[in-house]
Amino acid sequence: MDRHQPPLTRRHVVYYCSAVYTFIRRRKDMLNDLLKTLAERGIEPIGAEGAPRSVHTEHREVSSVSKPVSHADVWPAEDPVGLQAATLAVRPAAPNSASGGVPQAGEPLHLLSDDEDLHGREPVDTPPTEPRYASLPFTDYSEYSGPPGNDPRSVNMIVVSEGIVRIVEIEGPVVAKRAYDVYLRGCGIRRLGHELKSTMNKALAHAIRQGRLVSENEVTERGLLFSVVRVNGSPPVRLRSRGPRSFEEIPPSELQVVAMYLAERHGFSPGSDEHLRAVLECFDLKRLTTQVGTMLLEILERRFPYVDEFLNRIPK
Repeated sequence: MDRHQPPLTRRHVVYYCSAVYTFIRRRKDMLNDLLKTLAERGIEPIGAEGAPRSVHTEHREVSSVSKPVSHADVWPAEDPVGLQAATLAVRPAAPNSASGGVPQAGEPLHLLSDDEDLHGREPVDTPPTEPRYASLPFTDYSEYSGPPGNDPRSVNMIVVSEGIVRIVEIEGPVVAKRAYDVYLRGCGIRRLGHELKSTMNKALAHAIRQGRLVSENEVTERGLLFSVVRVNGSPPVRLRSRGPRSFEEIPPSELQVVAMYLAERHGFSPGSDEHLRAVLECFDLKRLTTQVGTMLLEILERRFPYVDEFLNRIPK
């Protein structure tokens, strides 16, 4: 030892041992990451006979084939995406006593077409299932798609009233607020403020006074905004698919028809969660929130004579 070199102290020994330990640990972490990456890509390293298998790979039986299979054998040449962006489905080969089920050299792998499944069977066309409550006389919802109305802030009330009537003629019976929203969206207006609500209410009231529209108060709130309006002389209830409407835009009488029908003819306990979910299902709605459930229960407590008349006309 060089006499000029200072002697190793305990502090030096600890430092060097710590450095060696850190070096080995990092190499071990790198090796584990490599094995994990290989396992995720379906590659299993084969070590010496009797060596323990990697903890990152599952047990697989490896069979050899007499001829390597290239990507050209199993991938369409015109596909520009590449192997990493898709998954190939390969039909299992028929058992072969000479090869143990492994394709023979030169035998191309068979790619599945859209008309085959993994067992080589032709798919069977499944007829569309009948709606759960097909006896309910639902019709498609007719959405207004006519000319937009004039900006209510720049025209008189009579002009706005004419625009509302055109919408109700197509979508009625309709909640008045939906008719307002359809009108305003056609003018490029997205928000129904206080002044606009007053203008639209006055225009609707004018059409009612003229005898062109009829308004039914089907909610506990007063005023025209949430009333149900329809053309004078038209049926008070029309049972339709939900269409573009939100739950709040479906007239209560329309919801009540479905709720009462399900309770009377399908044995649902009125007001139960199962009953309320079935009502929503008929309108292609899924979420039974607290607010929606409360609104449905309030609707069930009300009675509209025209709902009973509608139900009596449905064949039993």
